[in-house]
Amino acid sequence: MSTTAMAVVDQLVDEIIAKFINNSKLAIAYSCGGTLNRRVATSAVSLSLSGLLQAGALEAGNKAVAAFEGFPAAGAAAAEA
Repeated sequence: MSTTAMAVVDQLVDEIIAKFINNSKLAIAYSCGGTLNRRVATSAVSLSLSGLLQAGALEAGNKAVAAFEGFPAAGAAAAEA
């Protein structure tokens, strides 16, 4: 992949991350909550993406949460919350 193509991919990833962050802030404000949770993150992805990208992002997010909850320290922290 050329340097120019890598730069374009990098900009695209930055833009998607910025959209996730902005849409997460909007979802938190709308839900009157103060923290980012699975429901807010799902809403942010749904606002940001559609089609196969949305499905892939939601699947990857669910796998990441499941993996995180598999760690003993994370499971204990989640149980306390």
